[in-house]
Amino acid sequence: MNRKAQVSYFIIAGFVLVLAVATVMYISQERARIESPATITEGAYSKTPIARYVEECLEKSTAQGLAIMSVQGGYIDIPYGAFTLNALDKENRVVIEEDGRKRITQGNEPNQIPYWLLYSRPDFPSIDDIKSELASFIEREVMLCIDDFNPFKEQGYEIEYGFIQANVELGKDVIVNIDFPITAKKDDDTIEIERFLTIAPVNLKLVYDTAYFIAANELSFGFIEDATNNLISLYSGVDENKLPPTAATITNFDCDYTTWNQDDVEDNMKGILSQGMNYIKVKGTEFKQPPKGILNSFIFDPGLNEIKGLKADFEYRPEWDLLKFNVKPKTAGGIANPDKIAAAGVPFLPQICSFEYNYKYDVEYPVLLTVTDENSRSEERRVGKECRSRWSPYH
Repeated sequence: MNRKAQVSYFIIAGFVLVLAVATVMYISQERARIESPATITEGAYSKTPIARYVEECLEKSTAQGLAIMSVQGGYIDIPYGAFTLNALDKENRVVIEEDGRKRITQGNEPNQIPYWLLYSRPDFPSIDDIKSELASFIEREVMLCIDDFNPFKEQGYEIEYGFIQANVELGKDVIVNIDFPITAKKDDDTIEIERFLTIAPVNLKLVYDTAYFIAANELSFGFIEDATNNLISLYSGVDENKLPPTAATITNFDCDYTTWNQDDVEDNMKGILSQGMNYIKVKGTEFKQPPKGILNSFIFDPGLNEIKGLKADFEYRPEWDLLKFNVKPKTAGGIANPDKIAAAGVPFLPQICSFEYNYKYDVEYPVLLTVTDENSRSEERRVGKECRSRWSPYH
């Protein structure tokens, strides 16, 4: 669709979940078999060292998987060939891989965020993809974490165990069930444990659904395109300290005119985007209402049901290069000059000069959208975007 004054393309990069897993409950079941007078009773197994050992591994693996997803756009393993946005985590969390295992550590390196929309083509994980990948990660990590129960074998335990099968459910909490049959014997005591369950109070589904809905609306309606158009209009003018205007005519007697160096305009554009992306607000989420005026045009209504504590914030970071930036017309040296129309004038009157400033923009840039559920204070999702903008009132 060709619309006047539009940004032609937008690319939404993958969401980033910032999850601080808080209180985690563990509910496990076991089946005790009487082999001697020393018997483990129903419900008491969780007091045994072996059960606590598995619980700790399950807790650590679940938290680690959620944390990795939180800084890699909802992925633990980034799909092969995926286009990614490199972004520093504000809490300096970095995904590293050691001996084939991924984990979160502290550092100043950027993480990769796979794009959700690429040239108007959606490419993001489904909720089932997230559940499946998290379950597979937990299965691998718990098995590695238990280390063949060597600490207990050294204490004289005979331990047999089966495969781990994890199931992840996303609702108001992240619920992880694992079927993991364990039989442990020592002396005349036998313990049988079959299942473990952990509940992380993280409303991952709400945050995912919100980010998905915003992304789908951007794809359909291009509301960030409109915001970009507004920013160019708001910060342009016949002034070397502003952006070149898309439509302006200046008449004077001294025939003086304004020019722009493209490098300076690019730097100016980065500053404007850095400030301007903060203006975008999503109706239905929680935000401080701007004063009446131009900033109200940056509020987009995608039809979300209002949820208290749900926030959506857009961000462009100046350290990200503009992936593409052109202002036309311009000279070979990168100088944007206006079109000049000179008139000889009336006898005895000075010459009158008229200049037309009609510039077209072609710009691509990355943006992050952060969706936060303040109710749990434990998850955020960032949606990175790469914006491709071609804008002129004449195309």
